[in-house]
Amino acid sequence: MSRQVCRYDVQRILDAIGDERILLQLDGYESYLNAINEVDVNGQILEAVSPGDCTDLGSTIDQEIGSFIKTDFNKSFKTDFKRRPDDWQLGKVSTKERRILFTKWTCDAVEKLMSRRDIIRRAFRGTGVGIDAEGKMKEYIRYPGFESHIPPEFDEEHEVEELTKKEVEELEKKEEKYQKEKKKRKMKAKD
Repeated sequence: MSRQVCRYDVQRILDAIGDERILLQLDGYESYLNAINEVDVNGQILEAVSPGDCTDLGSTIDQEIGSFIKTDFNKSFKTDFKRRPDDWQLGKVSTKERRILFTKWTCDAVEKLMSRRDIIRRAFRGTGVGIDAEGKMKEYIRYPGFESHIPPEFDEEHEVEELTKKEVEELEKKEEKYQKEKKKRKMKAKD
């Protein structure tokens, strides 16, 4: 996503919240973090950044909704590819046509998703967002790949000591190092 789009989105959020302060959960997308730092001069948006490579566990979209759309999109692509493999392999499908096809396939997938209310409800419950506050529905919480996870009881003691500034800075340095390494791995994989 371009820097301009991210700045525009942040400005729209600021316009919508007025004088309020909000907590915005992000997955570490650097362009948005930079846009918040540049545009939010009054510090109204506080970022909560998920640790690297874990949004698929705690994000409602990534739990099931996103995979549904991706799967349906891929089916559409494979169907078109099988119909005319030479065009795709020889680069005869123009950028304009790809954009049109990708948009159509995505919209078709979203339309199918919207008819499946069970998936939407299950995804919200799976991350704990769509369950009751008392925890009576905690059996709905799931983390794919971590089937042994047991959600905490409602009345469990949960004491969290605040981190010192030094501890926070150390964690930020570790995360920054991790993100740089992750970026290097992605660049290496592209080559």
